[in-house]
Amino acid sequence: MDISSFPSIARQTCSECKASKKRCDKLIPMCSRCSRLALNCSYTEGDILDRIEAGQEPRDAKFDEIFRRLDAIEAHVFSQNQSAAGIQDGQQSPEETLTEEANGNVHSHAWSLTPEHLRTESREDILRGIVLRVLTDNSTTVEAVINRYYEHTHHWLPIIPREKAERELQKFNELHPQLGFSLLIMALHLIVTPYSQHPQSRIVSESPWYRTCKYHFAQYVTLTGPLLDTIQAGMLIALFEHTQGLTQEALLTLGICARLAYVMNLEDNVAGEYYQRADKISLEEEEMVLTWWGLILLERYFNMPPIEVPHQPAIHQKPFQLSFLEPGLANYPSATSFSYTDPELVKKFMLELEASRIVAQVQVSLRASRRDNSVSLGGTELIMSNINELLDKLGAHQEGTGHWDGMAVTLGAALQFQYVCYQKTEGETSELLASIRSIIEQFNSLITQRRIINGFSEIDVPPSWISVSYLAVRACQLLATNGIPNAMEDLEMDQFMGLLEVFAPRYKLAEQCLHLIQSYN
Repeated sequence: MDISSFPSIARQTCSECKASKKRCDKLIPMCSRCSRLALNCSYTEGDILDRIEAGQEPRDAKFDEIFRRLDAIEAHVFSQNQSAAGIQDGQQSPEETLTEEANGNVHSHAWSLTPEHLRTESREDILRGIVLRVLTDNSTTVEAVINRYYEHTHHWLPIIPREKAERELQKFNELHPQLGFSLLIMALHLIVTPYSQHPQSRIVSESPWYRTCKYHFAQYVTLTGPLLDTIQAGMLIALFEHTQGLTQEALLTLGICARLAYVMNLEDNVAGEYYQRADKISLEEEEMVLTWWGLILLERYFNMPPIEVPHQPAIHQKPFQLSFLEPGLANYPSATSFSYTDPELVKKFMLELEASRIVAQVQVSLRASRRDNSVSLGGTELIMSNINELLDKLGAHQEGTGHWDGMAVTLGAALQFQYVCYQKTEGETSELLASIRSIIEQFNSLITQRRIINGFSEIDVPPSWISVSYLAVRACQLLATNGIPNAMEDLEMDQFMGLLEVFAPRYKLAEQCLHLIQSYN
């Protein structure tokens, strides 16, 4: 080895670094700090090592780290070149490499340079570390994130039984996380944390938390196979995308979840087996039912306004035939079959699902008529009859329980359908306008009651309230344009706009709706 290739090292710190009490790497003729700052670097004559003596200890830890990284890069590049040229004498075959990987003998740097070397268990460990770092940066804990979900989002999207979460949390804390649970925690954190608390980013899609979550979701989908935790995490990611105005991304993510659910036969399991039982269903069965129902609900929510023409569904249901309020007829379990999730919460969930079934009927009709504006909407009488029938049922339920689950979504479906009917109808429209005014008044009354009894928290209600509020404002604008007298018109408009303004600081979707409304004025 030619020692002249090594830099000369002084015995002591240079004069400038010593005077400034800074760390010095003692390089001769000029240390790195003085070179960077353009200082007059100098050493006393006795501090300068003889070059041959310097050769005995030429590098510090910093140089060792640089050389180690270079070795790793060279090994990676050379292995790629050799692979392209064919396996040479003495070179390890791919089969041998896989054997070493299975035995855990892959070098520590291999997975970072070639991700295919990273095993499933290692991915879960790495994501667990990322989750803990993100939560620490946000001054929260896994337990706090889970509790936040159950305090709010779980009330209208109960897809994760608490007992399942507590069981997997224990494994997570014992450093043996269930496959997919770390991803689920990351997605829960995404949902329960306001976007204003995310690391600074120019737009939502550039949020480091969102991008990390979406990246690992893709890894699990492609490399791990279908898991219920992966589907649930994807649903929560899609919900974040929808509420933050990333409409196309939300539909794509939810579509992936739907495909995973079909691969796991969730639809067949939910509709073909459980309804025949009179006893309680197991925790795993309960979770599958709630997850499948959640997929149905979210897809219909995501296609509500401000989207004008609903997209084709990824989940193929028959909204004109299956009723969630008649479990025996629809081949679905009743709320009393649930023991790990509060049956009352399940009943409320089923009311929202029944309302979403009406939304789906409207969406089917809108898609069918989107290409020909001169054609009236198909099945108008049947859809309006179904809407009125459900409103009567929900009204009776509200009087008996004080709960209004499903009411806002059903009114929104009625309002959208009547609004589009008005746009497509030629001639007499006074009856349609009167119907629209009646729906607006009902929604206004619903908001007033909710404000009095519970108040409004932006994370306590489904995002469908954003869509219905937007529809109500547009309908008020329509009435004003047509000169329909309404003493409550200004007050109602303020109420609906105020609701959107409550949602806007947290959800970009509400902010987008406000911008659209301003553009129509």
